[in-house]
Amino acid sequence: GSINNMIASMNEKLDPVLALIKNNVIDSEVVHFDENGIPVNGKGHWIHCSSTSELTYLTVHKNRGEEGVIDNGVLSHYKNIAIHDCWSTYFKFPDIKHGLCVAHLLRELTGIFENDSKQVWAEKMINHLLLMKTYKDNFIRSDLYEMKPLYLEYFLKKYDEILEEGIQMNPLPKVIKPKRGKPLKGKK
Repeated sequence: GSINNMIASMNEKLDPVLALIKNNVIDSEVVHFDENGIPVNGKGHWIHCSSTSELTYLTVHKNRGEEGVIDNGVLSHYKNIAIHDCWSTYFKFPDIKHGLCVAHLLRELTGIFENDSKQVWAEKMINHLLLMKTYKDNFIRSDLYEMKPLYLEYFLKKYDEILEEGIQMNPLPKVIKPKRGKPLKGKK
């Protein structure tokens, strides 16, 4: 009983702090979203994470999907740039700008290349993304927070070239337009 009373007392004291963290995350320009599995009383649950470079807001929910994301309370009120993996649930929030997490993207590209060595474009993209990060880090160390246009043009052009190589190796299926008129009725 004493432990439960202490937990309840602490929860009450932390509520305003958690609300402040959550609201500051919601007001941030860029927020990273992710989820990780965790056992709770022997059953699978999900930690939903909304974080900036300075703040992290975590909630636990039994669902990984949209219900758990909405319960976290950040993304459903957020209006700026959301960085995340390619998980489809995040794209159900259309009022934000979506950006892909480079760590997740590198993991996906590594899987593509390791599972099919003919997909050399994936390895090229890995190397290109890492090169861009190295340059960015060097600029920041030199107190330059904006990339010089010459570098930016080169990186964008090379990125597009590698992407085009990947698209050529993996063309999207052609969309077949449905026939006009009512569909034929089957035999009864």
